[in-house]
Amino acid sequence: MYQLSLGDYQVNQNRRRTRTLIKLAGIEKIVNWAKLVELFSAIDKTDRYIGGSHRKKILMMTKALFIQHLYDLSDPELEEQWNDRILFQRFAGIGLDLKVPESQYYLAL
Repeated sequence: MYQLSLGDYQVNQNRRRTRTLIKLAGIEKIVNWAKLVELFSAIDKTDRYIGGSHRKKILMMTKALFIQHLYDLSDPELEEQWNDRILFQRFAGIGLDLKVPESQYYLAL
């Protein structure tokens, strides 16, 4: 996972536990993210020497797929939700100090 920034910590101090938070925390507990990243890394064909889009973190993009499936979101809708919902950002490992990836990059694991 990622290190919480001071901003993340301060924002989350006064939040109550929502159904979304409980659902995403449950997923964090039962999914073996390291194994999924290993599997997806085997099929990841992006290469900085060939060209194309900048590589995104595989764990973050894997979690994006989970969010899309759970909430039935298209790529543009996911981008909008990631910009709007701190819980989705935290689940995917996007701190308050990081930029949310644009939807055109989601399919490029």
